[in-house]
Amino acid sequence: MISLRKLASLPSGTRIRKLIYLIDQWEHTIDTLPPQIPTIVQYLSTVTSRDFSSLERLTHYNRSVQEMGTLFEGSEPLDQQLLLRRLLHRIRFFLQEEIGAEPAEWDFRTLEGNPANRYGSSPRNVLPIRLYLDEIRSPYNVGSIFRTAECFGVERILLAPGTASPTHPRARRSAMGSMGIVPWEVAPYSQLEEEPNLFALETGGEALEHFPFPSQGICIVGSEELGVHPRLLSLAKKKRGIVSIPLYGSKTSLNVSVAVGILMQHWARQLSHR
Repeated sequence: MISLRKLASLPSGTRIRKLIYLIDQWEHTIDTLPPQIPTIVQYLSTVTSRDFSSLERLTHYNRSVQEMGTLFEGSEPLDQQLLLRRLLHRIRFFLQEEIGAEPAEWDFRTLEGNPANRYGSSPRNVLPIRLYLDEIRSPYNVGSIFRTAECFGVERILLAPGTASPTHPRARRSAMGSMGIVPWEVAPYSQLEEEPNLFALETGGEALEHFPFPSQGICIVGSEELGVHPRLLSLAKKKRGIVSIPLYGSKTSLNVSVAVGILMQHWARQLSHR
């Protein structure tokens, strides 16, 4: 690790970027950090009023650094790791904001694999329901759909050719490990022709609260730009039909991953009440 003297001698922008890098490294070893807190505070204190363009940001930063020094007073060991992680997130945010490098959603770190994971883990209840993603081109949306599908017990996700790969780095980040849990495969349109319980999520269909979700089957989800392919819409109409989410705002479309979350909550709830 760079010495304190060397860090303090760096130009302001370079020093801030170096601290952001160090925070990333500290997060990887969060369970070993408590004894190093005094040293970490020294490193973070190399940023001074000369490095911040906003007095308000400087005040928040200094307060967060000072809080780190008394972080563990009266807290349990498991809580200490969560508190430290939250504080590092906050300090990094102020540094990134200063240099105009606010993180994108897929840059956020998860607690996956960490003993302090506050979400915990439990056996997965798999439902006999599947999703077919029709040319959803955004890796972020594909990953988010995997995360939602895992939470609601989706059995398998089928991907139409032209859908972003779940192995894309941005998909992997927004999925938060879900693609290693929910099985998936690339499947041509023809694979859906023999599925009797096929329906599509699209505008112009039966309202979500009145739609008779099948006890098992496949829901087709299209992209925000193109919607569901006409061939698949026609096929779905011959099977179980079209389901739509009632909207009340001036915009007539939802982010596709948000729409899938709404759909899955209704479908899973209906199944749990049968």
